[in-house]
Amino acid sequence: MKNISIIIALLMMFTTSHAQKKSKLETFEKPEFTIDETTKMITYQNVVEIEGTKKELYNKGLNWYKTYYKNPTNVIREQDKINNKIVGKGRFKILNPKDKKGIQTMAGIVQYTITTHYKDGKIKYVINDINWKQTSKFPAEKWLDETSPSLTPKYNYFLQQVDEYMKKTTANLESKITSKTSTKNDNW
Repeated sequence: MKNISIIIALLMMFTTSHAQKKSKLETFEKPEFTIDETTKMITYQNVVEIEGTKKELYNKGLNWYKTYYKNPTNVIREQDKINNKIVGKGRFKILNPKDKKGIQTMAGIVQYTITTHYKDGKIKYVINDINWKQTSKFPAEKWLDETSPSLTPKYNYFLQQVDEYMKKTTANLESKITSKTSTKNDNW
C-alpha cells in the first residue's frame, strides 16, 4: 500500500511538472495569416498605388532589393525588365524559445520567395513559398496544421517570428517605394 502511494505521488509530481512546462510553451499565440485560396500557402501581398512609370517604379524596386538585402546578388533570381517583374529568394534565421536559463538557440533558416510587379502608377508585391530549411522542404503551412502528430507549441513561436519579419519587410518595401527620391543635378 505504501508503494502504491509513493508511485501515485511520483506520477502526480511528473504530471504537474509536465503540465507546467507545456503551459509555458502554449503561451505563444498563433498569428493570423492570409492563406491563398489557390496555392493554400501563407501569402503576404499588396498593391501600392504610386506616381511613376513602370520603368521608374521597376528601378525603385530594384534599388530596394539592393539596399534591403545584405547580399542582393544572392537574393535576386530574376530581373525581367520586359515584363516589369523582379523575383527574389530571401531567408532569415528563426530562434527557439528561451530555455530555463534564458538562452535562445537558433532553430533554423526560413526561406521565402518575394515577387514584385510594376505597372504605371502601381507596384504589386507577393511573398509566399515560406518554408523552414530542412533536409527536405518543410512548408511553413505545416506549422498551422493542428491535426499533425508532430505539432509542437513552439511552432506558434516560429510563426510569430515569420509574421514579424514579413511585416517589417513589406513595411520597408512600401516605405522605400513610396518615398520621394531627390534627383541630384550633375551639371556643374
